[in-house]
This record gives sequence, structure tokens and C-alpha cells, in this order.
Amino acid sequence: MSSDDGDDCYYAVESGRSLGIFTNLDDALESTLGYSNARWKKFWNFEDAEEFLRGWGVIANRMGQDYMGGSWFWKAYEAMNPSDDVIVAFCDGSALRNGRQDCTAAYACLFPHDEGWNEVRVLNEEHVTSNRAEYRAALVALKQADRMDPNKQKALVVFTDSELLHNTMKMWASTWSRNGWVKSNGSPVKNRDLVQQLVNLGRNRGVMYRHVKAHTGRSEWEYEWNDRADGQARGAARDADNGVW
Repeated sequence: MSSDDGDDCYYAVESGRSLGIFTNLDDALESTLGYSNARWKKFWNFEDAEEFLRGWGVIANRMGQDYMGGSWFWKAYEAMNPSDDVIVAFCDGSALRNGRQDCTAAYACLFPHDEGWNEVRVLNEEHVTSNRAEYRAALVALKQADRMDPNKQKALVVFTDSELLHNTMKMWASTWSRNGWVKSNGSPVKNRDLVQQLVNLGRNRGVMYRHVKAHTGRSEWEYEWNDRADGQARGAARDADNGVW
């Protein structure tokens, strides 16, 4: 993405009257001057501006570009607040006897602002692992988002306590895709079938994968919902193992 103000600068406003990424400094200043605890920063490319916002739990909607007096503006939203513009999902997977042939696994995808879309399932495939359960949960988030919002106008925030899922989608998947799904050491990407689906389904929608620590016992919103997803996935795996699912 490129700005239209001649110097290709992007101004990310994390706290202000309007949250988002501006290509015009005056617009960014209008949003922040005189605003209590305003926070913004200048970047030379859109991706760095977007990453700055993500670090504060704010996601820019790439589909929501507004033309403002000769400049561009990408509106952004706080991920943890209910909004008509953001879909929030908590994803988790659980496995018993992970790595063994008799492994039983399940996953949960919970939507705190619209629980009617929640999905909890047992993994029913030939090679069952905890990692595949984590990826499956994230796939549910993307597929449900497409059902809720087929025109991809809303941003999606996926909370996960899986460092593998978070790092795969945030740091590695785009490189693997460009390199033909081969790692830098020449080995094939594990679980390519699921990772490739995640990449493809995430196209043309603003998607943020946000890592949250597991089993903290803390009462903040994101920890509480992560614990709920964990409990749902664990419970389903136990029930399946006991033959009651």
C-alpha cells in the first residue's frame, strides 16, 4: 500500500479521536492534539504502522479505506471492545497422549460477543496432534467470520495461547508461501494443508493473531475467555476419550 501525500509516510494513531492509519500529518494531528493520553507514531510503510497498532491491541481494517481531502485513512478498532466492525475469537486445542497413535484431540473456537457462533469439535482425522487441533480452531474462526461477514468488511482478531499458531501466522507463513512451502533449512512445512488454508482464508480481511498466556488465573477479559476455550477443548477431548462425545 502506498500513501498519496508525496513522501509515503504513514501516521498510526493508537489513542486519539479517530484510531487508525493516516497518510496526512495534519489529519493525524487533528485526531491527537488536545486529546488526553494521545499516542501516535510515524512510519515509512503501511506494514510497520499496522504492526505498531497491533502491539497495542488495535487492528486496522484494510478493507475500510476512506478518502479524506486528498489523503487516505484506514480506520482501526480496539480488539477487546464489542464493535460492529470487529469479530473476536478465542481459539484453543487440546490433546490426550499427544504424539501417539491413540491420541485424542479436540478444539474450541469461542466468540465472546456472539456466542451463537461458538464451535467445539473432536478432531476426526488420520493424524491427530495438539498442533493440528490449534490450527483447526483458527480455521473455524476464519470460516465463521466469512459466514458472519461474507463481504469481509469486518476485521478479525484471533486470540490463542499457542505460540506455534501465533508465530506461524504472524512471522512464518507468508515466507513459507513465497518459498513453495519449504522452510529455510529445506524441510517441508508441517501441517501445510491447514496453514495454507489459514493463509488463503485470511486474504482480503484484516486478521490479527494475538498471543495470550494460558492458565494465569487472572481475571482480565482475554485471560478469562482463553481459559474458557481451553476448558471447552479439554472437556471435549476427555469426553471423546471416554466414549461419551
